[in-house]
Order: sequence, then structure tokens, then C-alpha cells
Amino acid sequence: MSIATGTRLDTYQILARLGAGGMGEVYRAHDSKLNRDVALKILSEAFAGDANRLARFEREAKALAALNHPNIAHVYDSGTSAGTSYLVMELVDGDDLSALIARGPQPVAEAVRIAGQIVNALEAAHDAGIVHRDLKPANIRVRPDGTVKVLDFGLAKALQPFGQSGNLADSPTITLPAATVPGVILGTAAYMSPEQARGKPVDRRTDIWAFGAVFYEMLTGRRAFGGEDVTEVLGAVMRGEPDWQALPPEVPPAIRALIQGCLQKDRAQRVADISTARFIIGAASSLADVRPAAPSPARRWSPALAAGAVLVALLGGASLWLSGRAVPVAIARYTVTPGEGQEMAQAAGVNVALSPDGAWMVYVGSTPGRGTRLLRRHLDDLDAIALPGSDGATAPALSPDGRSVAFLVDGAIRTLPVEGGTPFTVVSAGGAPAWSDDGMIYYGRGNVTYRVSAQGGEPSAFTTPAPNLLQRQIDTLPGGRGLLLTLIEGTPARARIAVVGPQGGPARVILAGTQARYAATGHIVYATANGTLLAAPFDVGRLEVTGPKVAVAQGVAVESDATTHFAVSRSGSLVYATGAGFVSELVWVTRSGMATPVDPSWTGE
Repeated sequence: MSIATGTRLDTYQILARLGAGGMGEVYRAHDSKLNRDVALKILSEAFAGDANRLARFEREAKALAALNHPNIAHVYDSGTSAGTSYLVMELVDGDDLSALIARGPQPVAEAVRIAGQIVNALEAAHDAGIVHRDLKPANIRVRPDGTVKVLDFGLAKALQPFGQSGNLADSPTITLPAATVPGVILGTAAYMSPEQARGKPVDRRTDIWAFGAVFYEMLTGRRAFGGEDVTEVLGAVMRGEPDWQALPPEVPPAIRALIQGCLQKDRAQRVADISTARFIIGAASSLADVRPAAPSPARRWSPALAAGAVLVALLGGASLWLSGRAVPVAIARYTVTPGEGQEMAQAAGVNVALSPDGAWMVYVGSTPGRGTRLLRRHLDDLDAIALPGSDGATAPALSPDGRSVAFLVDGAIRTLPVEGGTPFTVVSAGGAPAWSDDGMIYYGRGNVTYRVSAQGGEPSAFTTPAPNLLQRQIDTLPGGRGLLLTLIEGTPARARIAVVGPQGGPARVILAGTQARYAATGHIVYATANGTLLAAPFDVGRLEVTGPKVAVAQGVAVESDATTHFAVSRSGSLVYATGAGFVSELVWVTRSGMATPVDPSWTGE
């Protein structure tokens, strides 16, 4: 049944229809009690008198209510109003994964990032004894900030009877549990496990099969098991094999093996627990087995603050760093020269950020008479493109999906889509931002680090104040495992790198140095006071350095406040600026204007 806009169901007012499934329709509604928009799932009249389907609806509400995880769409409420049963859920903005895949295969690093969040959701559900049973791209939504939300745990949508036409992505699901009614098929045809297609009892390995099918589809842009109708699709599921040659050659062997293990038809041979996938993705997210594409022809880049900047492809050496073996590896280095009027600005804070895949960068450019602005530059292009709405920007930090950039303007943190859009003020008084994969932005202000949602809101202190120590140069660790930050007291030589756990609290010093950045190779890259970049293997679980450090580059620009001009991409590429940086010193100045250093060693703020 369709509900007219403006209709009220208890405290919920219908605003717009969002879609429909086999069980009913979904609407955008406004909760007048809590003053927020929600997704309202309505049980259709055809099922309202069906005791089994109504029971399914109530089970879904209870199952979802038991799940509280950042990668799972929350359930807020359920009820019945004037004979209409409804479920109130979190309204998740953004594209569903099927829409993203329709635009083409996802880059390997992005697919791995999304898959990791799906695994987190499934692991939380499985630990609570809940099996999704209808995992598919249409039930996975990617928010604009990059957060992945898995929808419809408990198999909310009922499938249409077989033989009825329709898109296979929305193939019908029968509502009764296969565990109790033999021969009943649950799930969506293109993502059903063989046991599910046979109507046999299902367990968490059914979700693992569907996860493998979704992961394959993200990387290839095509379904693992296709066909023109449900019968053909189920035949492919039961007897066919995915085209493994369709996986891009840069997919790490560990990821390829994971997908193959998830899609084993014999579930006794299948990956048995989704935590295995979490472990493999965590290890392979280093992309240590990915070989970088051939570098673009050498270009020159001469920013205002330094003699040049060098992009270093680190991927080839990642596994050798981990093993500690001194084996020669191929490292591509090249310089990039900006076009006229596109020089890097002399601005406070780190003035460059790399995209997650290392293919492009955003940097702070100087414009005569206009101050600073952000410029976006693909590394194989000759020119950069200014980002409208970024005038006055400093300290850029890209979102985990690379779609948006956060920056400082007059002390306020703002965000802006890199493809163009309207700037959004996150907080009016902040610091240099760091954007985490859980949708939060962290920044240091004074001797405390704060966090705030990228969607705005009230900031909260995340760390314990450190007396006489500024907390700066924040970097987030993957999976919400904590932060890296620099404790600054005077000169760069006295700077220390510290870690903070996922729950916040006091910072623990782990190294002497400044501006640590986590690389997906499983290392932290950081700088010394003399401008040497070092890399050290780092365990994100224990928050500890686990091996010897290795020199990566020399002569990197270090400023008197310990800011070092380099950035690391999620794929392991590095860009840095060389030169002396901006060093200040304490001097005596006479009334005639003569300046005399107090002590040549006193440099800093």
C-alpha cells in the first residue's frame, strides 16, 4: 500500500517514498519527537494478515535492535498505527553499492576498504548470533563520508514467487526460515549460497559466500554468477565457477585466495568464520603484493617553500620492509612541476594530501592578491585545478574514500567535495584535521585532541590533556584502532610521536620524531628534526613498533613548529617537499631595526 506524503503514523510524518521490497515500502519520514529524519519500513497490506510474514517483520525488528555497530544501519523503533505495522530505521544517505558498481569496477584499494567495513558488520552480527541471509550490493550503502552501512539484517525483504519477472538484483526471497521449513529458499538468487539455493539450513557461511560474491563484483564490475533468469543464475551457483581471469591483475594474491575461499561450493571447504576475512584484509590492505603502474614521464615541481617535491612509490618494498631483508626493490621516484601560478603556498600546517590510491593530490596553492586556495592535481596531468570554495584554505586532509577534503579556514574546519560543491563548516574553532574511516574528524587544539562528526555536531575531547605539550599532527589508524599524534615542546628535536587507543585517554610515547603517518604497508612513516623520513613496521592491534626503522628519504622540509611537508596514501605512495622549511629564531631587535640572535641554537616557536 502506498502512503500519501504528510500522513502521520504516531510521531512519524511521511516525507517521501524511497523504494519498495517484497515485504512492503520504505519511506523517508520525520520523527517529530526526536526531530530527526528516519527510514520507515511499512509492512504491506497483502502481508498484514499473514501471521508468518508478520512474525518475520517482528523478528527483524528484534534482531536489528540487538545490533549496535557503526557499519550496521540501526533500528530505532517499531509499532502499529491504524492497522499499519512499521519499522523505524536509521536513514542512511549516499549510494548503495550496486549503484557504485554500475559505474564500473572499484579501484582495488577502495574495494578492499569497503570490504573491510562489510566484514566488520558481519562479524558483529555473527557474534550476536544473527545471520544476514540476504547480503547483496543493494543492501550495502556507502555514505558520502565513506562509511559503509549494511542494511536489512534478518532478511527483511520477502522474495516474489519464482517465475515472476524482475531484476535479478532484486530477486524474490521467500519469507519462512529455511532452518525450519525444508525446501524453502532464502536470499537473492545472484548471491545465494548453494545450500541456500537448495533450501537447506543456513548458517554464517551463507553470509561468507555472499560476501565473496559481493567482493568479486566490486573488483570486476560483473556478477560472480550470472544468467538471464533465476533458473540460470541458480544453475551457475550450483555448477558454475566465476571467471577468475576477470579479477584485475593488481589484486593481491591474498585477496584473490580469500574470494575463492568464500565461494567454495562445499561449505565444509569454505572460509568458516568471517574473522578470517578480517585478518586477511587487514594484512593484505598493505597491498604489498600490488605492483605500481609505470610512473608518468618525469616532471619538475618547484614549490615556493622548497627546491622540489618527489613522489615515491613504496609498494614494491613493503614486504621486504616487513621481513627486514636487505633486498633491492624497484622504487619509482619522480618530480612534478606545477603550472604557472600553481605553486605550493607558504602556509601553516601540512600543505599537501594524497588520494587513497596515490593517483592525485590536493595541495595549498598561493594566488597573488587572493591568498591561499586548494588545488587538485592528477600526477599524470600538466596542470592543477582549483577547488571552488577553498579560498583561504590550509592543512588539507582527504576523506577515506577520496571524495571530499577537509581543511582549515580562519580556524574553522570545513569540508568540500573534490568534484565541486558547497563548503560545509564542521566546527568553527578547530585545528589541522584528520579524517577517520568511521566518519569522525580529529584535530589538536592546545594540549588536547578533539573529535567531531564530519557531518557536524558538538566536539568532544578524545585525549587526556598533556601539560606543556601541544598535541598536533594527528593521523587516524584504520578500523577505528586509535590515533597517532605528535607531542610538541619547543623545537622539532624535542618532538615525540605518541599513540592513543580506540577509547581515547592519555597519549603514550613510542618514538622520538614528528608527524607519524600510517601507511597501508603496515608501517608508520615519520620525520626527524633534520628532515629524514623513516619507516618502521607497526602493529595497529598492539599500537607498537615491531621492528627496525628504515630511512626512506632525506632533506624533507621541517618547520620550526615540527610540521613536516609530506603525505602518505593508503596505497603506500609518498609525496614530500624538500628544503629547509620555515625556521624561526629568537632575536634581539634594536630601535634602529638591527636584529641579533639571542642564541643560534634557539630555533622554534
